[in-house]
Amino acid sequence: MEGLGFRDRIHEFTTLGAHVLGISPDTVATNRAFAERYTFPFPLLSDATRVVCAAYAACTGAMGEEVERVTYIIGPDGRIQHVIAGVNASEHPLAVLRVLYAARGLEPMVPVSLVYALGVLDYDFGTAACRDGLIRAMAPASPYEPYHLARYLNDYPQEIEHIIWVLSLEKTPLYVLRPVGSFASESYQEFWGFLNDQLVEGVERVSVPGVIRGQQSLLSGQRLPVVEPAAHGLYSWTTAALVESIYDSAAPAALVAATRNFLDRVYYQFRNPGQISRDRALNYAATNVFQASQAFQSALVQQMVLDRIAAEPSGVCRPDADCWDVQLTFIDPGQRLTRAAKVYRFTVDVSEVIPVPVGMVRSWDM
Repeated sequence: MEGLGFRDRIHEFTTLGAHVLGISPDTVATNRAFAERYTFPFPLLSDATRVVCAAYAACTGAMGEEVERVTYIIGPDGRIQHVIAGVNASEHPLAVLRVLYAARGLEPMVPVSLVYALGVLDYDFGTAACRDGLIRAMAPASPYEPYHLARYLNDYPQEIEHIIWVLSLEKTPLYVLRPVGSFASESYQEFWGFLNDQLVEGVERVSVPGVIRGQQSLLSGQRLPVVEPAAHGLYSWTTAALVESIYDSAAPAALVAATRNFLDRVYYQFRNPGQISRDRALNYAATNVFQASQAFQSALVQQMVLDRIAAEPSGVCRPDADCWDVQLTFIDPGQRLTRAAKVYRFTVDVSEVIPVPVGMVRSWDM
């Protein structure tokens, strides 16, 4: 079984009165090294003779040479209460918790909250053992040097999932990123690509939509929320490239400057961790800047400039949705007192992991 998920949720198993044991047919030395590398908070036993494996029908093949990943939940009386076969390592801790809660007549208390965050991809080692292992493997290069690590991961992609990937904002760590599910490997590859692009291509930001599940410690001891990202919402970009994707080469310089100004204001004036609905709506508006660009094109014709950015709950929303109106207010700087301001509004539904635009851009005079 994969140790990271159990390590982070071990307090929930303990609260439910459960004790976790891992058993592997590997040698004691191999299991010890593996457990130390991932700082397992539970014993990892060695079944080198495969006696236990055979007794629990976990050994398959003509000679019992293959070992199935199976979890047995054993009651206080020593009897097997539940069997989970075909273990998916990333999703397995929650599957076990659901069984334990159900056996006690309780609802799973697994906190989930949505995130749509913008930041820069960083990394951590999680444990001294993981760091030291990389130092030995990469010598004389250093894992603390991002260029060295990126090249090492290019040569040894199997190590990508052993790095603790972190989303930072203004050099402040926000979240640990831990992909799960069928596309977890692809997401880890995206992380390596983002890191490499930040170093080589000058990528400035990445977007991470996902859900928060638990916490994890960094090597420094700092604990961060863990985000399980949605693979189809992971993007990286530079501001210049994002603007160029909207306008053609003949676009007026003032229009390009106005769009860049809007993005910079969201990035810096409204910088946020992307958890509350308002912040997710603003972050999405800066990622899907096409809607905002319609306002800039219209305002430019009227010789108006962006004055205020706001987001507020939408007065009209679909059932069971969480809709927010992003409003951009433009003014004529030379006629502030004599000319009406103009407001452009577009709506974003942030009730799902990846927000979606709702309706058209609307405008009116103040």
